[in-house]
Amino acid sequence: MKLAEWLDAMVNGVATGQITSVAKQNVLSHQVTFEIDTSGSITPAWKLVRATFNQSGNLLSALRNRKHDLVVTFAPLDKTQSGNFLIPIGESTHIASQLTSGITTGFKSALGQ
Repeated sequence: MKLAEWLDAMVNGVATGQITSVAKQNVLSHQVTFEIDTSGSITPAWKLVRATFNQSGNLLSALRNRKHDLVVTFAPLDKTQSGNFLIPIGESTHIASQLTSGITTGFKSALGQ
């Protein structure tokens, strides 16, 4: 996922002034999409005294393709609330990233991409 490399580049970019923060508090958000392909098949073969059956064909074959999205958001914790909540701009950024990811995935799925 190269999360460490991305985080290092963002933190160093802000520290050196190459990347400017948009808000008073810094919020970093990153989305990773990964794909998992799983496949398998069963091919039994029978050999009888006078005949041979199914030496090269598949009896059962299956394939599953899954895409997953991971959204990671780094922001300071909100000290005015009890529990582990991000500051409001961090929460908003994370929710916006989740919505964008869901809508994009929905459109791609509907279009068959």
